[in-house]
Amino acid sequence: MFERMIVDISFIKEKTSRMARGRQDIEPLTLNVERIKSTRNLSETLGPSPSSDEHHSSTNPQARLSDSLTKSSPAGMAPSATITADADDRPVVVLAFSPGKRYIAACISILSVNLACALDATTIPVALPTISEALNGNAIEAFWAGTSFLLTSTIWQPIFVAFSHVFGRKPLLLFSLILFTIGSVLGGAAHNTATLLTGRCIQGSGVGGILALTEALITDTVPLRQRGNAMASLGVVWALGSVTGPLIGGALANKNAWRWIFYLNLPILAVGFVGCVLFLQLERKERTIEEKLSEIDYIGSIIFVGSLTSFLIPLTWGGVAYSWKSWHTLVPLLLGFFGLLGFCAYEARVAHKPILPTRLFLNPSSNIAYLCTFLHGMILWTIVYYVPFYFMSVQGYTSILAGIAALPETLTIAPFAIVFGIVAAKTGSYRWGLWIGWDITAFGCGILYLLDVGTSVVCWIFLMLGSGIGMGLLYPALSLAIQASAPVEDAATAAGLFTFFRALGQTVGVAIGGGIFQNRMLAELKAVPDSTIIAAQFGYTLDKVAANVVALIPLINSLPPDAPEAVNFQIVSAKSIKTIWVVMCGFSAAGLIASCFVKGYDLDQALVTDQGFAIGLKKVDPERLQLDTNAGEPKKSDVFVEEKSVKESVAEKRSAVQKSPKESGWETLVLFGKRKSTKANHLEKGKLPVERKSRYSKMVEEDTCPIFGKHG
Repeated sequence: MFERMIVDISFIKEKTSRMARGRQDIEPLTLNVERIKSTRNLSETLGPSPSSDEHHSSTNPQARLSDSLTKSSPAGMAPSATITADADDRPVVVLAFSPGKRYIAACISILSVNLACALDATTIPVALPTISEALNGNAIEAFWAGTSFLLTSTIWQPIFVAFSHVFGRKPLLLFSLILFTIGSVLGGAAHNTATLLTGRCIQGSGVGGILALTEALITDTVPLRQRGNAMASLGVVWALGSVTGPLIGGALANKNAWRWIFYLNLPILAVGFVGCVLFLQLERKERTIEEKLSEIDYIGSIIFVGSLTSFLIPLTWGGVAYSWKSWHTLVPLLLGFFGLLGFCAYEARVAHKPILPTRLFLNPSSNIAYLCTFLHGMILWTIVYYVPFYFMSVQGYTSILAGIAALPETLTIAPFAIVFGIVAAKTGSYRWGLWIGWDITAFGCGILYLLDVGTSVVCWIFLMLGSGIGMGLLYPALSLAIQASAPVEDAATAAGLFTFFRALGQTVGVAIGGGIFQNRMLAELKAVPDSTIIAAQFGYTLDKVAANVVALIPLINSLPPDAPEAVNFQIVSAKSIKTIWVVMCGFSAAGLIASCFVKGYDLDQALVTDQGFAIGLKKVDPERLQLDTNAGEPKKSDVFVEEKSVKESVAEKRSAVQKSPKESGWETLVLFGKRKSTKANHLEKGKLPVERKSRYSKMVEEDTCPIFGKHG
């Protein structure tokens, strides 16, 4: 899987030739030293170099260590080696990526549980009217059955990632699978809406953990340059679930077999659970339970969950359960907003082990990428929601036919995500995906304005292709942009923030889309002659018609096609949806402008993690770790990066690097995410305006938040 090779620059040629002659199964990957010096690769110094005569000795400890590591690679793993050294001829370690059978099996297991998440997220909304009717629920309860899942999956994502740093990725992933399973059982066995809502909340919590931890696991096990392919594979799974989910949900709902929508998750989750237990073998530093519990940010977790819940709930029920001007909406919204500000201040100034380290937000390029991810989630979810709604309310399609009609948009996402992943892995560049993706997305949202009452089938097929292509390119491109600009020690947290901001954008997008549609719908209804009288015939006021269009669709579609009520309803619905596309086009343009300020970082960065995929070398003879026979006791931290905490290594090296970077030999290398954002490097490259260089560089060096000041 991952093979570690320790070398010195003065005998690289000898070592590579020896490997070529004696170990044909190892494919050495030689990196250009000057390129490493000039890019953001990360290398860990392993101590002083042996003398030159030691290099050629048959008893050379480095050679014995290299051979022992090679022989220790377990069966089924495909080893590979990366050879490099730093500018001072000191040995360094870089990890090369070569997936074996066990790793592939683990990936299949993780993808299978993501398929269950995608199916659950897309089957339930289609069947909600049938489920609500079967459980004697009202429209508000049906609304919460869908919204509770989205809210809980968003809120718990950062918490799961933070806890996985303490307890490990694998235990938290298995716990998320258990939550998802319990929620599915409760939902399938529900005989009242209270049980259904409980099951949906538990399901959402489990799905949130699965989504965030999947991104973190990809970050832990796949080098940055190859992550575009991993993101594309994940996109294929979600595209498959998004395409088949509505069809399965609609078919089961029509046959009054909606409980099987929940039960279908169980065999997929069982396969994924067993696969993760057997094949997902991750390295993890052993610590006592007291040490683990001491690293949890209890106060920050409580403030974050409470504040975000208070902020998101009124966004979802505004205009549905309560009006936007009601105190039921405004009070929790304001409390949540100020609570989130308090959370940011607490994390920046007080928290010892913050959930969201402030250093993640010191890089302007990262912040822009987070903003673009939020916009991407908002636009994507709005399109996914309102394209089928257009076919049901304007074209008069059933829910199943509406899902089929949306295939031109959903089916194009995965192929173009794959294309981006392949090209990014080959070229090492990702910003082109942002620019082209936002361009096509803005164009695609703009041409959706042409969807109208009389739009032909051929026409709307081509009109929906643009948005799908753009969304497909942006999904992996944004993920790479965030991870490339994040500190290496926080790469997994940054990956979790990618899923969080995307989910947050989805939640806000539904609220914005709903508010736009209702306000426009009400204005269009008032312009229709005798609309108040017509609405009264169905027992509604105009305000209730605008707020309950989904509930009215079956009633309107049951009328004759040429009935005035049906014709007027289709016209005002089409005009109202057009406004949504205009707004989404504007947001896409904003994303395009923002993406122009995203910096391009080199993707050839070493993979450093304390939770990487295990290579089977659990216990090592101390003699194997001896780099210098006269150095006394061997130090594991001199050989294996994961044996020592990343942050501990940073604490030991950072002061020397900052005080005298040239003497320490790290002036052109990157030390555990201390990227080329130091004062000297900014002045050298001229990346920032002169008047801002000193302030920004000082913030980075001192781990200082630009708003709340220095941490601690």
